[in-house]
Amino acid sequence: MFTSAGSDMHGIVAMAGLDLPPGLALWRVSLDELRGEWDRFHSWLSPDEQERARRFHFERDRDHFILRRGSLRWILARYLDLDPAAIGFAYGPAGKPALVADNAERVRFNVSHSDGLALFAVSAHHEVGVDVERVRPVPEAGAILERHFSRETVARWRGLSVEQQPEAFLHSWVRHEAEVKRSGQGLAGIREEHGADSAKGEVLGFVPAPGYVGALAWEG
Repeated sequence: MFTSAGSDMHGIVAMAGLDLPPGLALWRVSLDELRGEWDRFHSWLSPDEQERARRFHFERDRDHFILRRGSLRWILARYLDLDPAAIGFAYGPAGKPALVADNAERVRFNVSHSDGLALFAVSAHHEVGVDVERVRPVPEAGAILERHFSRETVARWRGLSVEQQPEAFLHSWVRHEAEVKRSGQGLAGIREEHGADSAKGEVLGFVPAPGYVGALAWEG
């Protein structure tokens, strides 16, 4: 059965309380809480994933990559009834990952991470996209909004206090990025065809943890 029933691994949590359609689940992973799983997670990675890990210059970035990929394999293994090391991945033209062979029809997924927090969307029926950002000042926020968002969105943002603007900008941004990732078209395709304020499916904004904002998009 496709279910988002709770996790039995410390640091990996199936998020509850979100208004999601049947067959769609969202998982939150605190990467630094999984450091004790490093060896096991690393052993599950494919040779190309291990090579990607070796190319990271900073140890924290390398470790987070290994813990993210290991977490993804652990989560998907629950749905596919497979050994985490047996899961194979393919990548679309814009780099969106998917499962290979028959598993691609059984489960769709998407991943995002920011500063030690990762989100994993898993669906039995829908193409999905997820995005997360740690709340922080973005000096170029105004220019980004004016370039990619509607005048109404820009006007609402400029009407906020300086203290409110960083989080408000990131809420708009993660919703847009989640829809871009759901589509699999890449940034240019969405912006040129539809604009940053539009979406073909459903987009849900939420707060995955204190100090972060997130969004989840799925086919309507």
